[in-house]
Amino acid sequence: MKKAKLNTLESGCPFSCLLALTLPRVYSVNHERARRIDYRHLIGVLARKPQAFRYSQLREDLLPNATYRAIWQHLDSHLEARAACKRIVGILALAARADCEQALGAYLLERIAAGSVPTLTALESRFDARDAATQQAELRDRPSTRVSKS
Repeated sequence: MKKAKLNTLESGCPFSCLLALTLPRVYSVNHERARRIDYRHLIGVLARKPQAFRYSQLREDLLPNATYRAIWQHLDSHLEARAACKRIVGILALAARADCEQALGAYLLERIAAGSVPTLTALESRFDARDAATQQAELRDRPSTRVSKS
């Protein structure tokens, strides 16, 4: 059984013979609890219930950097609460899915400075590399959630 490796700068988790994950070590300040949370690990659950983002105790830790905290503050102050949650969770899901966190954050800050925030559909068409045929196939193959009445 392999064990996680810890040192003063980072921690790592081996898988087989390779180091599967390396994270920077986080230290507490003023006896507050220190956390290192990667939003990519939780985004699937949040995408199903975006309102959970608003009241999550981990909300500030889920936002990857200051850029996304600024985006959240703008969305929260300019959109209805439900719409703001849905938009930020959609943005984080897109950043994780398309692996474009930095580019997406920079683009959104530019658009906010220009006075507009693009829709999720517009962001997906700009940043999501998957082609339309793949997206249609995923929608078609998704199992139905409807309950039939007997």
